Amino acid sequence: MRTSLSVDAATGAPGFQWGHLVILLVVAVVAVPLYQRLRRSLSRSRRERWAREDAEDAARPGAAGPDAPGDR
Repeated sequence: MRTSLSVDAATGAPGFQWGHLVILLVVAVVAVPLYQRLRRSLSRSRRERWAREDAEDAARPGAAGPDAPGDR
């Protein structure tokens, strides 16, 4: 039983195939915008959480700034 790679090598098919390039481009056209949207959404939620935590820390009585020497 041969794999497709060995069959291509045995038949002398060229290494570059336009069909594979088209598949790669279609995957990129679909995946890149999804990745960017996910990244933007996660960044927005992380910034909102940080802002909320900073506001909670500032509202706490006796709280120094976020980089106060006693924090660590």
